[in-house]
Amino acid sequence: MKRSAWWFGIAMLAGVSLAHGQDAQFHPPLSADMVERAEARIDGGPAASTKNYGYHGALKFYGDGGYEFNTSGTVRQFVDRLQNDSTTLISGSIRIKLFLTQAPIVPGQGFTYWVLARDQLSPLLPLNYYSNYDATVPSLAYQLPDGIYYIYLGAWEYENNCGSSSGYCLDYYYGFPGQVEVSGGDVYNYTPVDTTTAVEYYHAGFGHYFTTAQADEITGLDGGAYGGVWTRTGYTFGVWTSGTGLFDVCRFFQVYYAPRSSHFYTPLDYECTGLILNSFVWQYEKIAYKVKLPSAGVCPAGSFQLYRLYNNGMSGAPNHRYTTSLTVRSQMIAAGWTPEDTNTACVPY
Repeated sequence: MKRSAWWFGIAMLAGVSLAHGQDAQFHPPLSADMVERAEARIDGGPAASTKNYGYHGALKFYGDGGYEFNTSGTVRQFVDRLQNDSTTLISGSIRIKLFLTQAPIVPGQGFTYWVLARDQLSPLLPLNYYSNYDATVPSLAYQLPDGIYYIYLGAWEYENNCGSSSGYCLDYYYGFPGQVEVSGGDVYNYTPVDTTTAVEYYHAGFGHYFTTAQADEITGLDGGAYGGVWTRTGYTFGVWTSGTGLFDVCRFFQVYYAPRSSHFYTPLDYECTGLILNSFVWQYEKIAYKVKLPSAGVCPAGSFQLYRLYNNGMSGAPNHRYTTSLTVRSQMIAAGWTPEDTNTACVPY
């Protein structure tokens, strides 16, 4: 119900996308403004010198290239053709790598990169080439820091005086449109996310808290709906409305303890499903917004913790409060509320 299907991803140059199971489509070599020679410092930091494209082999990609993430923890990388354009020199040993950068590569400038996948190929004789190169190799995403990255396919050539500690230096690369996200050791195609603000209200008569990220509800409550008994506390927090790696938050409502009503929110499958199946007290309303979930108690990069506290029915009816404020959390605990820290979520900064 809650995690969107976001593992499978594929990208192609020149705006060509492939659905799962389709064959690659072949096109003429890309123009120079779409494929550029790399003359850059590599291996994660400054190198003593830069790779000379024409020294030893002169590796070059032709046609389409792309990548595909698989649920088996592997990555497919492919290109129509990898050629040694030198008419006289044998290339060094070759490594084909999918690599990631935090900023777009600027030709002629150094950059830091992380390797997502790699494959080893034998040297190429002058004007020889690998046709329809296609390899599925282990994903190295588990070694990479969480974040949003630009993605490239590169051809590295072994040349022990090129300034790289490994002896392999980048000779040629393709850049892809869009970005990818590394999260928790997995990698996904990144979809720009949309966020909005959840606003908190308080009902002095009930002693209950209520939050909503729904624009019409916010407008109504601020305009005096329900007799103006719900007033802003001054606290808000961000939530997602779309994007990858997110969990739907189920919203429930109860009038079982009328006249005291209350809403309950959860991004957890077992809670959402359990309340839907046992709807004697809590009635399912909608998906309120989206959040991320912590891993081993730690929120993913770009998010922080949303705490949940329970009033233990002290008002004569159940009520929960959701807050990102440690100060508020401490105040509620001092007032007799119970923190439900195993049921927290993560919201955007």
